[in-house]
Amino acid sequence: MVLMTLTWALLGLLLGASAFFVTGLLAGLLGSDDFADRVGKWYVGLAMAAYRNAALVVRKTGGLTVKRVSFAPKYDGDECTIDGVDGHWRDPLAVKSTLAGKEFGIGLESRGCYVSPLVAEVGRHGTDAKADGRLGVVDGDTDAERVFLDFEIPRQPELLDLREAAKAIEGSCKRRWGDLANTWGELSQEKFHQNLSLGQSLLWIGSFAAGVGLAFLVTKYGGGGGGGGVEVPIQIVGVWA
Repeated sequence: MVLMTLTWALLGLLLGASAFFVTGLLAGLLGSDDFADRVGKWYVGLAMAAYRNAALVVRKTGGLTVKRVSFAPKYDGDECTIDGVDGHWRDPLAVKSTLAGKEFGIGLESRGCYVSPLVAEVGRHGTDAKADGRLGVVDGDTDAERVFLDFEIPRQPELLDLREAAKAIEGSCKRRWGDLANTWGELSQEKFHQNLSLGQSLLWIGSFAAGVGLAFLVTKYGGGGGGGGVEVPIQIVGVWA
């Protein structure tokens, strides 16, 4: 009886898992566009319910992957680990949005802020315009500076490499630099938080006393040779612990 119950339970689990994955495939092959769209949104909703806060990561090689992120108040941005390396994304361009009711953004592996397809378009076409002299600040006839923005983003959708967004982002904004700066700051302050032991304290005081005594002896007995001089009294102040 127990064996039969276990067998039926395993069979139901197998059929349920198969139906879960096969339904999406059949919806795309046999269902209408509206039905496939509803099934797809259902799967996306399940995925985002598990992620809660996710980012579409654009790898340096051009590949895409979805990673779960968490907000880090210290950096005022989202923290994410990629291939064992921690880094952060901020949202100065206000391009992070939601997907299926959950937070979702697009982040470059090589940069420390969220981007969007529009930023990638600006980076792509703006770089060409700048190289051709159609973008930038120039001096006018009356010594007044004028700004040229002579480029247009295509209205029709086109195949886009999201890595082009890096060209529109200037400055030091590497994804890992916030974490590295914090680590270096902690290391630079580490010695200031160490407590001196009794032996170290006595050694420091003894070295200080020896230095003062040596200076006193040189001043008192090392004044060989002629010439008048002015005697400067040296007072040794005792330090009591």
